[in-house]
Amino acid sequence: DVHQRLLLYKRLSHAETEETLLELKVEIIDRFGALPESTQNLIQVHVLKLKAKALGIKKIEAHSIHFTAEFGASPQVAPEKIIHLIQTSPAKFKLDGANRLRYCIKADTASKKIATMQAFINDLV
Repeated sequence: DVHQRLLLYKRLSHAETEETLLELKVEIIDRFGALPESTQNLIQVHVLKLKAKALGIKKIEAHSIHFTAEFGASPQVAPEKIIHLIQTSPAKFKLDGANRLRYCIKADTASKKIATMQAFINDLV
């Protein structure tokens, strides 16, 4: 049973599409029943990582008072979009070097961090 769970978590960590994640989520529920909050959070974080990767974000650091997105060499977010976010919400968005964008907001629980990261990514789309 533990071995099966580990294999499923490994497959989950290697999933490269949201569709694959959804299929795995259904499979886990079928095998083990309702998902505990920690597993739901893990799946949501992985979905966010996939969305961030599609935007050209190579790394997101989550802290209690802000998130920092580090863009790779080929970001898929228009510079005008980032400039607009900074100009319209300067207390929330700040540049942090040449390839990093900081999103300032307090998120002290796992569920708040996930929701905040989702809002952050949605703002960039």
